[in-house]
Amino acid sequence: GADESAISRLDRDAGCLVDITDHTWSADGQRYRLEDYPTTAHVVAQQAIGQVIAGDPASDPAELKVLETAGMSAVLLMPLVFEGATIALLEVYRRAPQAWTNTQVDRARVLANHIAASLARVIVRSNATDRRPRGVGSGRPG
Repeated sequence: GADESAISRLDRDAGCLVDITDHTWSADGQRYRLEDYPTTAHVVAQQAIGQVIAGDPASDPAELKVLETAGMSAVLLMPLVFEGATIALLEVYRRAPQAWTNTQVDRARVLANHIAASLARVIVRSNATDRRPRGVGSGRPG
């Protein structure tokens, strides 16, 4: 099972992920440049699922540093895709340095699809609110 999870939204223009969850190792709004995390960049760009496991010599050193900081030993990286575009990243952590099974990955994929659809609605509403003329729907005078 999982011990922790995190979601970061993709800021495509800035080439980074922005945390939207709060943790002891990372705060809401913290930015991670994709160029600094090659495994994550691959997951986001290719809409592929990735795993990073402590002790695996093939693991991305930047991702291993995040694991160490978080006090974790494994992370499952899942792109959150809506209407064909990656909008965010779901990270599922565990303390044990153990890979996820195919069944666990399939379950996480189903969860990621639901999260992506919900998150997309929030983003659309947020963008619509940001574009309203000042004072419209805010309770403040224009």
